[in-house]
Amino acid sequence: LLLFENHFPRQNFLKVSLRGSTSNRLGIGARLTAVVGDRRLVREIYPANTFHCQGASFVHFGLAQRDTIDKLTVRWPSGPNQELTDLDGNRHIVIDEATGTIETVEPGSVIPPVRDD
Repeated sequence: LLLFENHFPRQNFLKVSLRGSTSNRLGIGARLTAVVGDRRLVREIYPANTFHCQGASFVHFGLAQRDTIDKLTVRWPSGPNQELTDLDGNRHIVIDEATGTIETVEPGSVIPPVRDD
């Protein structure tokens, strides 16, 4: 029996979930582009679904030593773009397509459900 333990230094991050209204509810197919200093990080929401497993429907941006994202652009599957600036890291946020609001998901809690107003 071999046991390995990774000792990586703690780094900053931002986890982003989407709540669609015109697009699908989870924002599947959305492209998120984060500008962090002189780096551009691009992620797409395409959770892998296979027999007996499902991938998460969020994206994770590794920020290394930076603790904010200078600009985050969300291109929704229905077409429009949203731009958010100066986002603090080290948290999980939910971006609402209809209102453009940002909610923080507290550790151990469940992502707030989609409201059908």
